[in-house]
Amino acid sequence: MIRVLHCVGSLAPQSGGPARTVTALTDNLAAQGGCSVILLTQNLCNDAVVAADPESRVNRRLAYSHSGLKLKTGWPLKRLLNTVICEGMPTLLHDHGLWLPSNHYVAVVARKYGIPLLIHPRGMLEPWALQHRGWKKRLALWLYQRRDLETAALFFCYRRTGSGEHTQARFSPTNCGHPEWCQDRYDYSRGCDSERCTA
Repeated sequence: MIRVLHCVGSLAPQSGGPARTVTALTDNLAAQGGCSVILLTQNLCNDAVVAADPESRVNRRLAYSHSGLKLKTGWPLKRLLNTVICEGMPTLLHDHGLWLPSNHYVAVVARKYGIPLLIHPRGMLEPWALQHRGWKKRLALWLYQRRDLETAALFFCYRRTGSGEHTQARFSPTNCGHPEWCQDRYDYSRGCDSERCTA
């Protein structure tokens, strides 16, 4: 049976959309059957998380910490990920988000064990997101994020259509099917815009 391991930095309602969309995605994937879905996240002790559907088949695993600093470093999620890997090797790792130490550690584990990695940046390659605290993101690109994206089996980004709606484009670093875009696709300082993210 396929074992899919999803990782997200937080399921706290105040963390925004990914807390709800990742929960819905994993619930729907598990409901289809044919695979085991595990959702890993971290949270402050006594903080709320987005509630699981009572009929959900997702194995939701939360790492709790009393320290906000530990959560920022991703340490609780890192420990939980190691524990889950020891319990059984996943077929696929699906990481949600970019820039955080926890996201980087998921990529490190994927490379270490040869597990295919899907990265869903959740808007973090959009031009506005790259400009927010831009110097930190340029440093992160130089230190680790570029390699994490380049070694992923697949990553997602969004593009705007002519009507202003967002559609999803999927790119494989090894074969994205668009040579004209692939030549410079790792110039993330430009972001993921409609000219570069063509489906």
